[in-house]
Amino acid sequence: MPAYICREPVSEVKRVGSAFIQDKGRLKAAVRASSTGWYLFSEAGIGPTPIVIIGTLAEVTVWLKENKHIGIENRIVELPEIYMTVQPYIPGSQFVGLFPVHAAVQALAENIAGFAPGSELTDIAGGIKDLMGAQKARKGRFFDDVFSRSKAPKAPKPGMLYLRFHYLPSEHMSKVGEKKVAFEAVHDFLIELLE
Repeated sequence: MPAYICREPVSEVKRVGSAFIQDKGRLKAAVRASSTGWYLFSEAGIGPTPIVIIGTLAEVTVWLKENKHIGIENRIVELPEIYMTVQPYIPGSQFVGLFPVHAAVQALAENIAGFAPGSELTDIAGGIKDLMGAQKARKGRFFDDVFSRSKAPKAPKPGMLYLRFHYLPSEHMSKVGEKKVAFEAVHDFLIELLE
């Protein structure tokens, strides 16, 4: 499968019943500007979101060579720089639980039960745990699926890279251009970076 270019999603926090989830969104195919054929950073629409290229090193280098005459153009006047970082691609869950009420109540119940063996508190805590267990079974383990605390799944292929471009610098990002950077220059920078 060849490398592909897309836009990073914007994360949102949503309320689901008595809990909150973070919807990290999905990657969206990046669209080139009709006037220049380049990918744009701008202040409107999807323009401010980071641009990413995903693939193995071989796939990414081929993609960069095939698209060497186009690149990324930054039309944000106050922030004209273009930064890049390279990291392993590890896709994560789209939904992450934030402060799930049932988990907090269960943890509280377990702590109370641990400090007061054989008391009424133990009976109350046990009742809460039983009620929550019944709720999970009744809802088909919905909460466990939505509010999973497990680690992100492994990358679909070993050695997948995530090249991220943005006009705002962050940790481990290097400046690769100002106003414009062609993918030919990105290719050379990537090879130099990985040597």
